[in-house]
Amino acid sequence: MDKILIFSTATQESELIKQKVLDSIQGVTVDTVLNESDMMKYLVLNSVTVIILNFDTVTQQRLQMAKDLRTLGNTSAIVVLAPTLENSLLKKTEKVIKSTVIQKPVRRNDLIGVIQKYIQEQ
Repeated sequence: MDKILIFSTATQESELIKQKVLDSIQGVTVDTVLNESDMMKYLVLNSVTVIILNFDTVTQQRLQMAKDLRTLGNTSAIVVLAPTLENSLLKKTEKVIKSTVIQKPVRRNDLIGVIQKYIQEQ
């Protein structure tokens, strides 16, 4: 069974994303965390196929989180959901291996399609 972890700084959106995924993809477990330390603890204890980083606002520090996951040896696919990004930030994020950036508002088919692609690659 594939596990998907949602890290969200927009609390109210995390449950909506979780429900979209559960309604659309069979055989997955979806868990949510609201802070970086909980995410790191979860990743130490669990094997995760896809990590969804849902940001209400985008900063250099938040995008660094995706790079830090790779530095720490995490190989899960990363999907970043974010409002409008500056080109420089977008290019830096796209350089992270196995990552995709989806600009908000997120269409269900875009999100589900990317997640299914990563699950099939697993």
